[in-house]
Parts: sequence; C-alpha cells; structure tokens
Amino acid sequence: MAHKAGPAKPLISTKVAVWGLVIGLAFMFGSLIVSNGASKTNGDSKTPKQPIVKVIEVELKEKEWTDWIRLESGDKWQIDAPGWVEYRFWDGTKRYVADKSTRWLGKINSSTFQLRGASGNAKITIERYGN
Repeated sequence: MAHKAGPAKPLISTKVAVWGLVIGLAFMFGSLIVSNGASKTNGDSKTPKQPIVKVIEVELKEKEWTDWIRLESGDKWQIDAPGWVEYRFWDGTKRYVADKSTRWLGKINSSTFQLRGASGNAKITIERYGN
C-alpha cells in the first residue's frame, strides 16, 4: 500500500496561532503594568517616606535641668527656645547655644539629654521616619 507524499497539514491554522500570540502578549504586558502600579502605591522603596512630626513643650529654667528627654536613633529635632539653651547629654557632654542662634551640635553619643536655659517654654519639634 502506498502513502501519498505531500506537505503535512498543521495542527492549528496560522490565524489561530497569531491570535493566541497576541492574546498571550496582551496578558503579559497587562500584568506588568498592573504590578508596577501596585508597587508604587504600596510603598515603593524609591518613594521617600513622610516623617511623623511630634511637637512637645518643656518649661526651661536658668538654674534647673529639665527631666530627661529621650529620642530614638535617627530622629531629627529642632528646639525653639525663648533665649539661650544648654544641652546636657547622658554621657555628661554639654553644648551651649546662644540666644536664638542655630548651631550644629556635632557628633553626639547619645539621644538622651536634659535642657536648661532662659526662662520660658521651649517647643521641641521631632521628625521621625517610621518603618
């Protein structure tokens, strides 16, 4: 018995294969777009986090130290005092800031300190970048 020789017939038509490829690519690119959008709204690491800002008020006296003020490592703070202010850190280091001046305190070994200064209330603004 003889077999007929000739071109083999494909399992699916070219038209069906092209449409399958188009639909597959559409799903692939669609899922990439959706996943990229989701990562930006769910805390993308490239987006800077907003700080938590807290303001506390302490009473300053010239000859008395305040209670200990303890900040977390990495906190940024600024003190708006009625005049001069002196810091006393946990390790005994002291820093003096003249009336209404701005001063970089340099490297400090502790974020626990006390204050004293010109009599009145001082506002401490603390910026904390949470996890």
